Amino acid sequence: MDTLIDFLLSNIVIVIAVLGFIWGIIQKALGKTEEQRERQPVEMKEEQKREVSQPHRVEETHSAFEREREEQQKRLREAKERYKSALKSVEKASTLSTKTWSKKPKIGLSRKKAVEGMIWSEILGKPRAKRKHNLR
Repeated sequence: MDTLIDFLLSNIVIVIAVLGFIWGIIQKALGKTEEQRERQPVEMKEEQKREVSQPHRVEETHSAFEREREEQQKRLREAKERYKSALKSVEKASTLSTKTWSKKPKIGLSRKKAVEGMIWSEILGKPRAKRKHNLR
């Protein structure tokens, strides 16, 4: 018996782990029985049964759904109207912008200026080693 007590005291970490494992199993078993009790159907009182069976509750629910549906349809119509008015304002704005930009500025581009532009882009751009290029 003394050797068993000495063994348990020298390996206290293992003893605590085993006790924790056993405690977890016990808690899990108790938890399942409580869950099974909760899952059992609860019997309704007779007053509640009468309430459910009454047809006016169904009619109230139906009328509530109808009111909600009508409100949603009204909001949908309003949204469509706002969309149409926004479309009209965009169309008006686009016709105005085409009128103001109909006069395009003339660019005097000659062959010499185009070549100079290419040269400057090579000078000021990324080095050739850092640009992608295809090797065929």
